[in-house]
Amino acid sequence: THRLARPLCFVRSDPTDNGYTHPIEGLRPVVDLNTMEVIRIEIYNHYPIPYVNFNYTSDRIKKFRDDIRPFEIIQPEGPSFQTDGNQVSWQKWSFIVGFTMREGLVLHNLTYDNRSIFYRGALSEMVVPYGDPAEQQARKNAFDCGEYGLGCSTNSLELGCDCLGCIKYFDANMCSSRGDLLVIKNAICLHEEDVGILWKHTDRRLNNPEVRRSRRLVISSIATIENYEYGFFW
Repeated sequence: THRLARPLCFVRSDPTDNGYTHPIEGLRPVVDLNTMEVIRIEIYNHYPIPYVNFNYTSDRIKKFRDDIRPFEIIQPEGPSFQTDGNQVSWQKWSFIVGFTMREGLVLHNLTYDNRSIFYRGALSEMVVPYGDPAEQQARKNAFDCGEYGLGCSTNSLELGCDCLGCIKYFDANMCSSRGDLLVIKNAICLHEEDVGILWKHTDRRLNNPEVRRSRRLVISSIATIENYEYGFFW
């Protein structure tokens, strides 16, 4: 029995070139995944290969902007949320942080002032139908959650750009496709954000202003599926 796959082909100008910059359209190998042999090469219409280089990594960028100064967020007394294992409490909110290999970040038993909001919150699926009638493109119909697995494709987040401020990280623990233990460090980020003015009013008779700041709690996770990044910010 053959397990056939039709991989996509690309050209790279060097080993670290952006793999998606120079696609080879009209050429499609058929590979037996059991024997890892190329069964045949399917050739369709000829399409010119784009040779314009587009590399976004920092080592390939000649110059960065120098008109932006450092931006730091400081909470001298620490954040206002509390954690007990995977249980999170913040103001009147409470929930449990979960994680699965297929869905990635999952929230359980979210309540407000002991009132249930939902029992389970997660992405059900992300279908990417390309819809291009060209022979090679028409076969593309990816199920990024169910087939690739958002959980096993989750990034390890870093302080400074992925997350900024006073951060609580959660690791993700799961099994790999071979049944081995897989740990993704800092897979989930929990932090508070200041989001401007929530309410303001000035009593003109007394010239007495009152203002309240707005704050939100953000729990985030980012997964990379091929050339897509999926950012989840609850």
